[in-house]
Amino acid sequence: MRLAVIGGGIAGLAAAWEGVQQGADVVLLEASDRLGGKILTERAGGRIVEHGPDSFVAYRPAGLALIRELGLEDQIIATHGTRKVQLRSRGRMHPLPDGMGMVLPTKMWPFIRTGILSPWDKVRAGLDLVLPRLLGSEDVAIGDFLGRRLGKGIVRKFADPMIGGIYGATVEELSLDAVLPSLRVSERDHRSLMLASLAQGRSARVTPGAGSPFRTLREGLGSLVERLSEALVAQGAELRTGADVRRLERVTAGTRLLLADDELEADAVVLATGPAGAARLLGETEPEAAAALAADISSRGLVLDVLINNAGLGAGGPLNLVQEAAGQGVRAVLNETDKPVAKHHCRIPSQRCCLHNSLLPLGSRVRPSFLLRL
Repeated sequence: MRLAVIGGGIAGLAAAWEGVQQGADVVLLEASDRLGGKILTERAGGRIVEHGPDSFVAYRPAGLALIRELGLEDQIIATHGTRKVQLRSRGRMHPLPDGMGMVLPTKMWPFIRTGILSPWDKVRAGLDLVLPRLLGSEDVAIGDFLGRRLGKGIVRKFADPMIGGIYGATVEELSLDAVLPSLRVSERDHRSLMLASLAQGRSARVTPGAGSPFRTLREGLGSLVERLSEALVAQGAELRTGADVRRLERVTAGTRLLLADDELEADAVVLATGPAGAARLLGETEPEAAAALAADISSRGLVLDVLINNAGLGAGGPLNLVQEAAGQGVRAVLNETDKPVAKHHCRIPSQRCCLHNSLLPLGSRVRPSFLLRL
């Protein structure tokens, strides 16, 4: 079977890998001049810099399984050490409470003391301890479920910047079962999400390495793209960059793909592009699907990588920079202060960003990295 995969990001590469494992003759077509999509790793100042995703979640087995199949298991590391997350609330930046996951606390006292939540937010979150189970069999939005159990303060001040920042959408748009099925399991097994998270925290403190759900690769996630590309070529797949697919046409034997300067036919096609690209390609053959994909579901945000080449820089400088950079727009800050290079990500839900260069220490480098879009 001839399988064409359109899109050379990690989704397209993984689809191509599955295809060759099933014995398909695979050709992957990527319009840009590089593979990897949002994953882009470089070395700067003696450190590894991720311009896109910098980790993956260990509770989703597919990523770990792929890494193991490619022989990269010994490169998996937990994300810990000097990494700190700051959230903006009520006009100030606050450190993420110790033991706080993306939404729920694994330690109660730091959660009670945090300045991110108002006293009423904390009281409302505490109602989760006595509420009955609320979920039925149907899927719901993460924001709706968390709002009913924990209140809107948790949704707005933790879930949206932490979960929404990862997926480039608000938690009111994200599916519970698709994105955080663990919350359904927590409510089923413990009734209270807070009790479930505290139990997980106790387990993590007893079992070393069981804490953070995030993992990455020692040489950056770009090493996954490199190894996967090499393995695909070794198994006979054809990987083509600069191959912009303009149209799809139905033919008797399958589908014809029309490129700018070429065409080919395939028995099956995988669209591993964004919604806009998929809508464009499906416009003639599947107009209803194209219309759904073309709906206005984009979520815009700007991620800045800030490299501070100053070994003596304290924590105050970068945070002042971030506040001035985006004002009320800052949602969350990831602060990795491993010397001599400090790396900072700030997520800004707008395409506009004004940097005050006077706040930057000499030798700093500020670079807009990429726009988060669905």
